[in-house]
Amino acid sequence: MSLELLDITQDYVIGSPYVTIKVTYKYAIENLYPLINRLEFQRNTLKKEYYERLKKDINDGCIMPSITIAFDDQKIFDEFETENAQELIETNIEKAFILDGIQRINTLHEAYVESEGKLDLSIPLYASIIISDSMNKLLYRMIVLNNGQKPMSTRHQIEILVGKTLSQFGTELDQIVVTEKDAKRNDGKKKLKSDVLSKAYLAYSSSSVDIDNQKIIEEKLDEIVSRKIVTSDIKNNNVDLFDLLNFILKINENAESNDDNLIPWLNNENNLIGIFAGISKNTEFIKYMDYEKMKDLIDNIDYALKIMNVSKIKVSKERRNVVSNFTENYETYSEPAIEKVEDFVYGGDKY
Repeated sequence: MSLELLDITQDYVIGSPYVTIKVTYKYAIENLYPLINRLEFQRNTLKKEYYERLKKDINDGCIMPSITIAFDDQKIFDEFETENAQELIETNIEKAFILDGIQRINTLHEAYVESEGKLDLSIPLYASIIISDSMNKLLYRMIVLNNGQKPMSTRHQIEILVGKTLSQFGTELDQIVVTEKDAKRNDGKKKLKSDVLSKAYLAYSSSSVDIDNQKIIEEKLDEIVSRKIVTSDIKNNNVDLFDLLNFILKINENAESNDDNLIPWLNNENNLIGIFAGISKNTEFIKYMDYEKMKDLIDNIDYALKIMNVSKIKVSKERRNVVSNFTENYETYSEPAIEKVEDFVYGGDKY
């Protein structure tokens, strides 16, 4: 048997079944290696020299450290039972993605190719499988999983999950979301760039607009953002990236024409970061807001920014703060209410 189920337990923190399996190198090359290229944002493999030692050890018959695989699929989550676990995993393995171990699987494949068929494919590989119904829970688990190691950056883990969620929409989002690569060939002003979306989801996940301070070295910033995500209670939030993307689709449906300024406004990363950070503190926003209310809210935000004394503030930072505050308190600011906006701007000593 190529996949052997060893144990099933429950991760009560993220409310997900946690399955331990044993496969062979042959199974991993045939079924797990294709998963590393399934997502556009999957982590780029590192330079070969970093894994030359592991490659040599694989050819010498080592047992690789275990990897972690994830399913983010409501149907699989709902159907999962102890009795059908093995069959369900084997049947749907192509829908999984590698949460931790991309480099190891890639190195295994390279060792196999370079051995010209001499690699012992019966050697076992152990893996943990998380059956999840929430991208927020997977994000939380990814951050905790990599804590204390030298992992892929928090930002890149976010990009993986954004790519995974975008793939679930198929062509539905093609009209309003564009990758950075495609943005160079298309009109990036009228499409939401996926890297802006990734930054905004990072703000949502950490419930903070302070996610990319250039004055803080990258490793330290990554540690700070990771800590914010872990302490933000994101795993218990009932709104995830899928819901946020549906919200963007909903408000964009009523855009008057391609000349409408809604997408260009959201494509300003400071605006989208502020929106998502505000939603993290008041998720009712996405249920309440429609196109017209959103337009009024944007008008009020832009008015507030216009009447601020820009000589005394860092505009990009305050734009994020203002957008986040207006989003969190949407019921006060979503209707045309100049007096309230001026009250917001002039009511605090900060302005």
